[in-house]
Amino acid sequence: MQSPGLTSRFFLIGLLLSMVVALVAWGFRTAPEAARQQLLATPETHQQKHSEMAHHHTRTHRRTVRPIRVEPPRFPACQEVREDHWRERCAEQKLREQVQRHLEYPALLLGEATGTVVVRFSVDRHGRTGPPRVVRSPHPDLGRAGREAVRDVLKKYPVWEPGRRNGHPVKMQHTVPVRFYLQ
Repeated sequence: MQSPGLTSRFFLIGLLLSMVVALVAWGFRTAPEAARQQLLATPETHQQKHSEMAHHHTRTHRRTVRPIRVEPPRFPACQEVREDHWRERCAEQKLREQVQRHLEYPALLLGEATGTVVVRFSVDRHGRTGPPRVVRSPHPDLGRAGREAVRDVLKKYPVWEPGRRNGHPVKMQHTVPVRFYLQ
């Protein structure tokens, strides 16, 4: 029977563990001063660094991001209304009235087809309108009638208030829903 000695498995494991602990302790003692200060930093210093970084980020973020203000083109009515919100509502109401005034329900479809036709046209930066086109229609004949009604209104009012982006006039699309219903 052998007695435990230097060749014992437990002795070798213990020796390795003690060497690892000694090396780790020696590494902490000889670490550079900056690393040691970072390891021993108080939560206040860490918090200060975070707040400085957040302040810098916010400051640069405010400089680069600007909100974009977009105003759609307006029908040339309600010029006397000064508030933009009410003027926009008034202009949309007048446009719907004009379209309904010029609208002719197709005689062949009387009582058969109802729904909403969506017509789109462009308004350039000078306020000039482009030709209308049908975007969506429940029936081709309703689409033609809706396009014709919008075309007649645009002939009568060829110049609109242009759409604006950040206060500058730009070319924009305008969409008009034309409702076909029986009373």
